[in-house]
Amino acid sequence: MEHQLALSFFPIQVATVALGIFGAFGLLLSVAGTFGLASYTVSKRLRELSIRVALGAQAKQILSAALGRMLILLGSGSVVGIVLGLAASRLLSAIVYQASVQDPFVLAAVALTTMLTASLSVAGPVRRVLHVDPANLLREQ
Repeated sequence: MEHQLALSFFPIQVATVALGIFGAFGLLLSVAGTFGLASYTVSKRLRELSIRVALGAQAKQILSAALGRMLILLGSGSVVGIVLGLAASRLLSAIVYQASVQDPFVLAAVALTTMLTASLSVAGPVRRVLHVDPANLLREQ
């Protein structure tokens, strides 16, 4: 009986594991892309940001200038992703065992994961901006 039950659930288990692996790779690619975009943005505007620091700008103003547009892109992309995920959830609920179409726990976990990965991917460039020494940077250029 256990063998027959395991055999009948095997395709569902394989699909669930495959979706999990694809999701992990997608998450890794999004973190790498977001980190790359943030690093590029900061490196291109580092001189401007160091001048702002030298003139006495607060950390909040520097972060807003450096990463404001990117955070708007992350937020809008997250909203679009959640909406598309809800649209695709009917298909996934047919594949994944006991998956609800609009499970609030899953939606909250997706939103939390999105915000956490965005924060982690932007942390390096943010740290670079906040710890820049304007005198050394302007002297080098």
